[in-house]
Amino acid sequence: MRIAMVTSRYPYGGADQVAMTLVRALEARHELFFITTGETDDAFDEAGHRRILIGLPRFQMFWHHYWNRSVVRKLKRHLAQIDPDLVHFHSVANRTFSASALLVSRDYPTVWSLHDVWSQCIWSAARPPMCEGMLTGCLRCGAMPVLSVLNRWLKEFLFRRADIHVVVPCVWLMEHIARSALGRKSVHVIGNGVSLERFAGAHGDRARTKLGIAPTDRVVLFTGQMMNRWKGHVELLTMAHRMLPEADDLWFVFVGPHRDRPPAHPRIVFTGLVPYEEMPDCYAAGDLFAYPTHADISPQVVLEAMASGLPVVSHRIGGIPEQVADAETGILVSDGDERAFERAVRLLLKDAERRQSMGEKGRERVKRLFTTQRQLSTTEALYRRLARS
Repeated sequence: MRIAMVTSRYPYGGADQVAMTLVRALEARHELFFITTGETDDAFDEAGHRRILIGLPRFQMFWHHYWNRSVVRKLKRHLAQIDPDLVHFHSVANRTFSASALLVSRDYPTVWSLHDVWSQCIWSAARPPMCEGMLTGCLRCGAMPVLSVLNRWLKEFLFRRADIHVVVPCVWLMEHIARSALGRKSVHVIGNGVSLERFAGAHGDRARTKLGIAPTDRVVLFTGQMMNRWKGHVELLTMAHRMLPEADDLWFVFVGPHRDRPPAHPRIVFTGLVPYEEMPDCYAAGDLFAYPTHADISPQVVLEAMASGLPVVSHRIGGIPEQVADAETGILVSDGDERAFERAVRLLLKDAERRQSMGEKGRERVKRLFTTQRQLSTTEALYRRLARS
């Protein structure tokens, strides 16, 4: 089967990582074309697939969320050359391919995997986080009252005209699109997956040595993009400054791109962007995974932490409760309750036996529900059904 996998940028965020995970898993049995945007047009062979870059216009306009003419024309031209049996979109936001790119579904069987609330909201992450106004058509938006309604109308107009099959990673998101034009499409819940094998041979001591952390020290780990406040790293940093004076063997490690100036404290580490192949070692270096996100759907980093055997402390938002079994594989608290979050982190730091038990149960939960193989088999079954039809 010839499959065109389309996403906004790579490497960039969780949606694009999920797209690449599928590409790597599918390329052994199918002919894969991985299409992303970039600074310039380019095409080259990469591992077991063909990589195609579509250059973005120099100036990105607001309406490029909905109609990015030059990019869509290039995409159509590449698809005409590839003649795929199926097109699978992931992220089309951030003024890249735009919502209108989904109209290629009139020519090819098309799947769109949703990874955030951009299909319903003017933002990829709602303002305020996890806003429920999406359920009522954004009529009372507190962020952009007029533009939010126009945004919703334009997207609904395009979605109604697209012949797409929608994939969501969790029940929470399925319920949020139920009242929209996408809710009237064929909607499939397919959870994201991770490769347990990728994390099985990790060496946490290697990452600790590189960071100057002793083998017996305790590490609170955070991974994710820190380009805005919605991931909660600012609150975690504040918590770190409260807790570090109390224990000489405690470290806070922040992994991922960031705009903030790294703090001067010697036991707060900002690693910056870490190469994909080194991430398992980073997870293995942690004792627990702290993820105080305020806006997320089904974060890949939570599954990666669980696959690494780390207990997870996070907020009870989006699809995270479908990933983390509260009090079994981690501890979930209400969003905004910083004291409860800190209590949960302190509780696990004091109890190594509980951390180990939760970590083992988390790995078993991933093995049962969230493996790449499970995601792959379910996705391929959908592909075959669409190709036959």
